[in-house]
Amino acid sequence: MRVVLIVLGVLLTVAVFAWMIVARLPAGYLMDAVIADSSRITWSQANGTMWQGSARIASGKYDLGTLAWSTETLEVFPPRWKGHVELSGAEVQATSKVVRRLLSDHVTLQDATVTAPANWIQHILNAPFLLLGGELRGDVRTLELADGRLHSLQGQARWVNASIDGRIRTRLGEIEAVFSGDGSAIVGELTDRNGPLSVAGTVRISPDTYSVDLTLKAPAEAIQLRQALEVLGRVQPNGELPLRITGPMIDLW
Repeated sequence: MRVVLIVLGVLLTVAVFAWMIVARLPAGYLMDAVIADSSRITWSQANGTMWQGSARIASGKYDLGTLAWSTETLEVFPPRWKGHVELSGAEVQATSKVVRRLLSDHVTLQDATVTAPANWIQHILNAPFLLLGGELRGDVRTLELADGRLHSLQGQARWVNASIDGRIRTRLGEIEAVFSGDGSAIVGELTDRNGPLSVAGTVRISPDTYSVDLTLKAPAEAIQLRQALEVLGRVQPNGELPLRITGPMIDLW
């Protein structure tokens, strides 16, 4: 019995010592492990340690700002990192709990909040023809990425002070989307919250494609808004404009 206790004590001491070494590793080791499989995210200027630190990150040509993290747990079997992250210092501001399965391309965000300029819709949907103003605000209960693509989503997003910019600048009010689903069946319901543009539609997201089916309607007295809708397509006699936008999904990770 005494030998067993000694062996257990030695193993515990080794484990604690190994954990202290890992926790004190430079921050770059964590960034290499966490984003090793990412085809879009790059990092630089890492500071701190694996336990707590920060780094500058980017997505392609877009500077996302400084990502700061604090580690909650670093598991060995299976290899998995859990922690809290905060993104700041550029256009996108975000906080989230993160679970990153190491040695696999799987990331889970929990209880996340995000704010970003509305023109990021153009980046996400790969639709440069959209000229959008206002701010996006997201509250995400859970979001899973697998193989770089959106795998599941539960949450909502609001487009605040929404506007269409271009030849005719038009204010749209506030638009909300509520998302749910996983795998090949992620669906978001679109509605307006306070006009002046009436919005009803559905967003469908699969790993490879997206589609947006919308019906927009401007009141008869909103002349400028109706003119803006006419730029987008043929407005029906009742003032409604049906729209369908489709395209490929880009890798988000």
